[in-house]
Amino acid sequence: MGFMKHKLMEEQERGWASLGDKYVCDQCFDDYALTGFVQEHASSPKCDYCGRRSKRKPIAAPVDDVVEYIHQGVILDWGNPNDELPYETREGGFQGNVVDAYDLFQDGKRQKEPTVQHGGL
Repeated sequence: MGFMKHKLMEEQERGWASLGDKYVCDQCFDDYALTGFVQEHASSPKCDYCGRRSKRKPIAAPVDDVVEYIHQGVILDWGNPNDELPYETREGGFQGNVVDAYDLFQDGKRQKEPTVQHGGL
């Protein structure tokens, strides 16, 4: 199998495509866990998103690493309804509160009560 086909299959399995050689700084996030992750994994002196630069030390982490970190956090608290909820056609589908990825991340608001994520990111 060729490199590109392998990469495409890997991206499809993950649920997102690599953004390549892009870096993001901690000031692009409001979440304490994400800012901490970026600070710990910073390897570039420049942020490709807000344009912030540093002459003294790295301030930005690879975007792909940040996305993977977010993904790991989501799958830790959320799951696929096919794996976690009963489905009753006569009762209208899944028997529980199902939230899709769009709604989960809408306006940066997290649901107060853990529910089940439907579909991939």
